[in-house]
Amino acid sequence: MKNLVKDPYFTLGFWKITLKPEEVKISLDKVQTPVGIEDSLKIESSGWGEWHLVYGEKLRVKPGETYILNTRMMLKLESRRASVVLEPQILDVNGRRIKAIKKKWVGDSGEPFFAEDLGSWRGGMIGAAGKWGWRCMKGGFMIPDGGTQMNLTLYGAGPGEIWVTGIELRRNFYSIVKIVKPPQIPKYPKAILYKRLKLGEYAGKVLRLGDLNGDGKVELLFAQRISPKPIKPSSVNYVALRCLTAVDLNGNILWQLGEPDLSGYDVWSDLPVQVFDFNEDGKMEVLCCKDFKIMLLDGVAGEVLAETDTPESNPGEGWGEGAEDGFSRILGDSITICNLTGCSPGDFLLKDRYNNLWAYDRKLNRLWSYTGKMTHYAQICDVDGDGVDEVFSGDALIDQNGEVLWRIDIYGHCDSSIFYRDREGRLILALAYEDGGFYFLDALTGDILREWHLGHGQGVNLASYRPDQPNGLAIVANTFWGGAFWFIFSLEGEILHADFTDVYGWVPVNWSGDGVELVGSAYGLYDGYGRMVVKFPDPHHGKVWVYDVYGDKRDEVIVWNDKFLSIYTQGKGFSGIKIFTPKRKLYNQTFYGSFISEPDWTYINP
Repeated sequence: MKNLVKDPYFTLGFWKITLKPEEVKISLDKVQTPVGIEDSLKIESSGWGEWHLVYGEKLRVKPGETYILNTRMMLKLESRRASVVLEPQILDVNGRRIKAIKKKWVGDSGEPFFAEDLGSWRGGMIGAAGKWGWRCMKGGFMIPDGGTQMNLTLYGAGPGEIWVTGIELRRNFYSIVKIVKPPQIPKYPKAILYKRLKLGEYAGKVLRLGDLNGDGKVELLFAQRISPKPIKPSSVNYVALRCLTAVDLNGNILWQLGEPDLSGYDVWSDLPVQVFDFNEDGKMEVLCCKDFKIMLLDGVAGEVLAETDTPESNPGEGWGEGAEDGFSRILGDSITICNLTGCSPGDFLLKDRYNNLWAYDRKLNRLWSYTGKMTHYAQICDVDGDGVDEVFSGDALIDQNGEVLWRIDIYGHCDSSIFYRDREGRLILALAYEDGGFYFLDALTGDILREWHLGHGQGVNLASYRPDQPNGLAIVANTFWGGAFWFIFSLEGEILHADFTDVYGWVPVNWSGDGVELVGSAYGLYDGYGRMVVKFPDPHHGKVWVYDVYGDKRDEVIVWNDKFLSIYTQGKGFSGIKIFTPKRKLYNQTFYGSFISEPDWTYINP
């Protein structure tokens, strides 16, 4: 397909400067160019004035058309906040930017909430930050409803130097998708309703599951939010833990900490609570932050076993909503259970919303802290094989002692991340990096191996979704703000499936025990080809999670909202000599994807 950009190297006068402050210099450069290319555009800036270029020809488009957008960039930016963006802006017949509207969500969004108005459409946007040599940056998109013309814009701000060249816009994004013919749909077990609970005033969108009292059964722990007013002026939209309520599968309240209020059901972030068997006595404890205390609670009655003050607030670098020092101590955001001291999992990471991370051992002793650009949920992996975890904070890989092994600057911030090994055994770190897109890094070095700019990267999740891939492993990914899209990547970062109309969810479901995992939604289960293969009876909307509630090593699917919690299970039992039992860390639960489900099998005694 031909390149629709007639001036890919900025030499023919098609690109018009529409905004250029005095501190910005824009020129052609014949020296700093990729191999085989004669010219590149160089932008030099000594300040923070924003600059803009617009491609002079408006391109006529139609809804449903798909496009590939590629470019090459080199950056020497002097501030972590400096950036450059190449954006295809889609306009309606009146020349107004198209809005991204999602009237119905089929699957889970990868956010704590669902939204109809997702802001201005911004699929295929290519953003970059930091200091990099020449990168080939690839993206793609589908023209949304109402789109009639496209403006290509290049803009940025911040001190430093930027080189851009080789802009390509071609039709037919699906020409680069590694599409395979889907297999015939197997006969999956029919779903039946195992339990439906009517929830009380304690209902929370934050739900944790585990055996809290050691009776061999799963209990439910609901968490509710409160929005405290900071003691000093702050732009941060603070949330804190208001109430915890432990409930058994018959709906009986076992214990409660705090006063429940349904106004605290909705949240827009994780809350600081996880359940885990810290003392290895067969009963799970509850780790949480409440009233500026880190608390370890007995799972049986909710009694405080140990506590310490939360860390003193640190404004950090002001990422996200700004400096996080509205209170003298932090309220707490997400918690990640990990192994930093070499014993076993039981140490943990606690973060604020966007700027700081603290590491603790299982006795609540602080080990170290880190300040940077935080991910929503800190990911862990034993990267170097020494028996303890390294931590990915969102912009850095940190070892068990708090030493930064490498740091990376990418446009936006990290919403979701996963570690895994590719076909060659190389350890990969895959990222959903907001408006920066999707990235596949060498986990040992932080080098970018592959990148896709497909919209606001929201979630990445690894499971055995695709039987045509080695071990069935593939990555389900989705976007959110600016357009809700759904993708499946191979372990090498190739696109296997792309859907620009729906998001089917992300939670892996071991439904049949046959080695293939499905994608959970509130209404049923989808396969790795985007087909609904199991329908839930009498479904209702809500958030989705999985757990082996029944005890047969297969997953039940839990769907809940502010009124009901439903558990769906299989209509028939499992038969066979071995059953698929993927390795997961279900005790590390977050709204933001980051789900790693690795293949494993268990032989069943006759």
